[in-house]
Amino acid sequence: MKQNMNKDPYAAQKRALFRDQAAYLHLTGRLPTHLRSAANSTLLDASIRAQGVTPWEAGEKVFELKPETAKELKIEDHPMVRMVDSLVQTGWVIQPSLGSNRRRPYGKIYLKRGEERRVVQRDGSILMHWPHETPS
Repeated sequence: MKQNMNKDPYAAQKRALFRDQAAYLHLTGRLPTHLRSAANSTLLDASIRAQGVTPWEAGEKVFELKPETAKELKIEDHPMVRMVDSLVQTGWVIQPSLGSNRRRPYGKIYLKRGEERRVVQRDGSILMHWPHETPS
């Protein structure tokens, strides 16, 4: 039995976490907040300054994933990306955070359409209202 003592036992976990963070950047064009500096650096290395627009209110993307990174991570197959893309096609708009100086967690994408509010989580599931909001 061949053993590899140098193999990182957490490699799959780290890759899944990075893929979630990259999916957030892909959708919003922004870096998530409250990441460790190593995670921030890794995301910055995997991205470039954006030229396009994103389907959210401010309209301008700051960053986008490098094409080779998006392909390697199969970012279009990420459950959060698939769900957000389908909602955006039906008129939903991405809200990068719940307000200025508020957290931008990489595991949640806030969307709105008129007075309706939704949150798409990293596993593609949908919450029917934003946090700290009473469901109607």
